[in-house]
Amino acid sequence: MRNYKQKMDKYRLPPGRMNHLLHYCQHAGDGQRKTIKKVLLSVTDPVIADFLFMNICEGKRWRHLEAYGIPCCSDAFRIYRRKFFYYLDMELKAHNDFNVFV
Repeated sequence: MRNYKQKMDKYRLPPGRMNHLLHYCQHAGDGQRKTIKKVLLSVTDPVIADFLFMNICEGKRWRHLEAYGIPCCSDAFRIYRRKFFYYLDMELKAHNDFNVFV
């Protein structure tokens, strides 16, 4: 449990920022989806990236992902998800897209 908490704390974002990023992903256009997929592939392998995309952009819940055969446990998935939002935030800041929804 301690290792899980340490991994989650490593990718902490300010309160509310993750919700803004989730909203950004769910309403992303084609150009923005390319950025999202690029960040997903930098965070994890292509198989998990597809499941993260379904969860984040398409709104599929964990039970749906289990039915599709996700190859990791829920704790690992939550870490990948948090890590994705952390790196997406950094990517948007680097390209001055940070204030899109602030």
